[in-house]
Amino acid sequence: MVVKGGIYSLILILSYGIMNMQTGAIAEKREREVAVLTTLISLSVLLSLLVSLLISPVSANGVRHLRYSEANASDEAIYSFFTDVLKDAGTCMDKIIEESPDADNLASSLESGVKVTEEESRFYAAKGVESNVSWVVKLFCSLSRGVKKTTSSQLAFLTNYKILKNESDYEAYVRARTAVVNMRAGADAINCSLDAIEQIELWNETSRLFFNVSELRDKLKDIYALIDHYEKLLEKYELETPTFEKIPTFITLSSKYAAFVNERVKITGLLVDYYNEPLCGANVTITASGRRSELKTDRNGRFAFIATRSSEGYLNVSAFYPGNDTYESSSANISLFFLRFPVSLHIEANETQISANETVNFTGSVYGINSGYTVALTIFVNDTRVKTLTGTKDFNFSFRFPSPGTYWVYAFFPGDSQFMSAKSNVVKITVKEKPVIMNPYFYLWLILIAIILFFTGLYARTLKRKTKQKNKTADNPGTEVASGEVEERGEEEAHYEEASEANILEGINLEDAYKLLFDTIVEKYGIKRSATPRELVKAVKEEAPFAEMLEVVTGLYEKAVYGNQELTVEEEESYFKLIKEILSLDGIGG
Repeated sequence: MVVKGGIYSLILILSYGIMNMQTGAIAEKREREVAVLTTLISLSVLLSLLVSLLISPVSANGVRHLRYSEANASDEAIYSFFTDVLKDAGTCMDKIIEESPDADNLASSLESGVKVTEEESRFYAAKGVESNVSWVVKLFCSLSRGVKKTTSSQLAFLTNYKILKNESDYEAYVRARTAVVNMRAGADAINCSLDAIEQIELWNETSRLFFNVSELRDKLKDIYALIDHYEKLLEKYELETPTFEKIPTFITLSSKYAAFVNERVKITGLLVDYYNEPLCGANVTITASGRRSELKTDRNGRFAFIATRSSEGYLNVSAFYPGNDTYESSSANISLFFLRFPVSLHIEANETQISANETVNFTGSVYGINSGYTVALTIFVNDTRVKTLTGTKDFNFSFRFPSPGTYWVYAFFPGDSQFMSAKSNVVKITVKEKPVIMNPYFYLWLILIAIILFFTGLYARTLKRKTKQKNKTADNPGTEVASGEVEERGEEEAHYEEASEANILEGINLEDAYKLLFDTIVEKYGIKRSATPRELVKAVKEEAPFAEMLEVVTGLYEKAVYGNQELTVEEEESYFKLIKEILSLDGIGG
C-alpha cells in the first residue's frame, strides 16, 4: 500500500533526523552518511505521496457489470442436435434389420423427442424468436414418423406371422399383409426424408454444414430387402376368404403428440370396415378427461373434435363405435401430452466488485411470459435462499454483502401450472475489505513534515561543517591551515574507507561471504550464475588480477562446504582476508 509505505518511510526520516540533531559525538563521516540517507528517503517519500494523491481511488466502487454483446449467428448447435437425431434414427434402423423387439420403443422415443422440439420451436416462433430450427425440424419429423411407421408395422407383421404359421388364421394373414404394405410405406417415407435432409444447408460462421445420411441409406437398402423377404414368406399361404356374422370395424385416431397447456388440439378419426370401406353417418362416442360427447362420421367415415388440458400431463382420449346388426363394435385410444410453457430468467448487477457492507442493485427479466403475468421468484446467494419476491416480466432487487469474499447470485422460478421452472444466469460478486480513505489534508501534512525534515537535516549538516572549519582556521592560520585540513581530511577519508572494508563482511558467515564474492565477480565479468566455483576460477583465470587469490578461496570454500571439514583458525582468517582483498580491488567491490 502506498499510504503504509509513506508512513513507514516517515518514521525512518524522524528517527534519522533526531539522531542527526541530538548526537554531537558522532563522527563526521557518519554524519555525512546519515545526511545523504535522510535526503534520499525524504525524496522517496515525497514522490510516493504525490503518486498516491494522483492514482489513489476516492471510493471503493469496482467495475460495472456490463451486458455481454450478442454472439454472431451460428447454426452449429442446430447441426449438432440433429446429427444426434440421425444417429438415433440409425440405431432404430439397426434394430429393424435385427428384428429386435426394442425397435418400436426406440422409435417411439425418437418420434416424441422430435415432436417436442417442433412444439417448442413453434412456441418460440409465436413469441417472435425465429431460428432455422423451425424448418429443419419439420424434415426430421417426417423422418421420425417414417421410422415409427416402419417399426410398428414390422412388429404387427411378426406378431401375426407367428399366429399364421401356427393356426393358418385368415385374419392374421390379412393383418400381416397389411403390415408389410405399411412397412414399405414407412421405408418410402424414410427415403423421401433423407432426400430432403441431404439438401439442408446450415452455417457455422465460417463454412457451410451438410448432414451426412450415407450410412442411413445403406441401412435402408437392408430394410427394403427385409420387406421383400416378408412378402415372399406370405406367398406360401393361400387362405380362403372367411365369412363373418358381423363385419369387423376399425377406428384410427391421429393428432400431434404434444401441445402446451390450454392449447386447443384437433384430433381426427376414421371409421372403416374390414374391407377398408368407410362407414358414413355412424355414431362415435368420444371420452376425454371423464367428459363424453357424441359425433357422427361424414361420408368418408371421418370425424374430428377439439381437446385441451389446463395443467401439465397426459390427456387420454378414447373413441367407441357401438356397432349394429351389420357391423361389429370397435374402439381406439390416443394420448396427448400437454407441456407447461418454457421460460428463461436473466439478471444483471450494477456492480460486481464492491467493498464490505455495500449494497448491489440487481435487475432481471423473465422471458416467455406476458407483461401482466406475475411469478414468484426466489433469490439465492451461494446456493442459500436469501429472499423471495413477486415479479412480472421485469423485476429488481437489492442485497447487501456484509463480509469480504466471493458470492454467486442467481434467481430461481419454481414453476407454476402454466410455466416450467427456470434458473437464471449466475452473477459473480467480489467483495473486498473496505479501504481506509484518509483525509486529503493528512497527505498535505505529510508532505510538509517531509520538506521541513529535509531542509532541517541539510541545515544541520551545513552548520556543523562551517563550525569545524572555523575551529581549524583558529588553530592553524595561513597556508598551514589549508594544507593541514587537506591532510587531515585525507587521513579521515582513508580511515573511513578502511573501516568500511573492515566492516564489509562483519556478521556474515563463510557461505554468505563466498556468495557475495561470487555474485560480485559474476556481475563484473558477465559469467553465468549457474557456474560452479571451479568454473568461476577457470573463467577469470586469464584476465583477473585476483585469480590466484580466488583459487585459494575456492579451495577453502569447497573444503568447508563440500568436504564438510571445519577450517582452522588460520585458514578461516586467510579465507575472509582474501575475500576482502578481492572485493577492495578497483572495479570489483566498488
